[in-house]
Amino acid sequence: MPVLSELRERLKRERGEVEAKYGERMIELRVAFFTDDIASTEGKVVPKACWDIGTVRLLANAAHGVKASEPYFFDGLSELLTTIEKLLVDNGIKVLPRRTRDLHY
Repeated sequence: MPVLSELRERLKRERGEVEAKYGERMIELRVAFFTDDIASTEGKVVPKACWDIGTVRLLANAAHGVKASEPYFFDGLSELLTTIEKLLVDNGIKVLPRRTRDLHY
């Protein structure tokens, strides 16, 4: 298994480096939890209440060459991390550990 420094160098060789303005350096996701059918009246919500299901999507970022994705659905909080992982992998995004730990990607 490659060490983190080797992986970083390989990614830089394969993908290069590009200028990114402040505010364009992060890769962002949007998580939305469904709230339908919690309130008993159509068009109303129960504040700060949601189901444990919803969608996650990748937001566009030109500096990273990332296009906005279609929503990926998750069915329970236990699936949220797996759904995020699938979304990132499907879009060619490599996730590096911030500290020393096993690499899973």
